[in-house]
Amino acid sequence: MACSSALSQRPPLDILSIVICSHNRANDVLECVDALLPQLATARVDLLVVDSMSDPDHEAILREGISQRPLARLLRLDRPGLSEARNAGISATSGRWVAFLDDDAVPAPISAFSNGSLKIAARLAAALFRYFRLGRFP
Repeated sequence: MACSSALSQRPPLDILSIVICSHNRANDVLECVDALLPQLATARVDLLVVDSMSDPDHEAILREGISQRPLARLLRLDRPGLSEARNAGISATSGRWVAFLDDDAVPAPISAFSNGSLKIAARLAAALFRYFRLGRFP
């Protein structure tokens, strides 16, 4: 797995790392990151964008855009592929848990959910974590 040295140093251990893998969708990624950043302002979250060999125009947009968003980091791979991008993202993050977010997703603000919905989502996430951690995935 080859990658560029443009990745900034890994932050200290966080609870959650969010990885957004992308190929030729720079504007979508930046929209996704912009929707996430207000929600992460007070959280200890590692946000990493993995660019799997986008065209030069998309690479330039990502480099410029991510450099203007201090909570986000960029990792550039020298060949395309979602699986390789995800593996590189896992290797380059520090969180105990890793969440993958599609590059064309725009997360809803936390205020869009009721308190009850958040509790249900947290319980579901914890149950899924235990399920996968125990190796019970079919």
